[in-house]
Amino acid sequence: MVLIKKRRFYFSVILCVFLLLSLSACARREEQEPVYDADHKFYCEVKDGSGKIITDQEGLLRVSFEVSVFNISPYTLDDVCVTLRLPEEMAYYLASGVLEMPTPFDRFYSEAEAALQSEGDMKAWGAIIGWAPMIMEASYLEEHDQEIEDILEIAKRIEVEITWDGGGETHSCEMKMENCLGK
Repeated sequence: MVLIKKRRFYFSVILCVFLLLSLSACARREEQEPVYDADHKFYCEVKDGSGKIITDQEGLLRVSFEVSVFNISPYTLDDVCVTLRLPEEMAYYLASGVLEMPTPFDRFYSEAEAALQSEGDMKAWGAIIGWAPMIMEASYLEEHDQEIEDILEIAKRIEVEITWDGGGETHSCEMKMENCLGK
């Protein structure tokens, strides 16, 4: 009789330990769920950046952009590619007509994982992406009744697509645009 009670006791202990381990695994899985904003499930945060129209060192007109992208999920994202995409109307103003610029990265660590990495001063959980495509010469713009203000208005609507091994998301940004010509 004592032997049966001991077996029941050990069985109960083993069952309780198994249940506790199962519950803790579920709790860890809940912690790893992607971060949510008000309406969407996003792994990355895109900070609306800035843009400006400039004259570069060679005297060429450029529309310059800068956008910050950070991994806000608890996961490390591998084979990341951040693509800046301009509206189709910008093709009329760009010398090359190229409306997107992909920038590849090996990975974006989670913020917690990035703190453990020894990557110097680089923030391994995100990046600041810059792009400065050349726009048509001022004489061409004048010839075709196109104005710098048109470029500023169109270029401020930029799309940022982030893809990684196993997923992706797209963010629409409203850039703060500035005309730096003549400064």
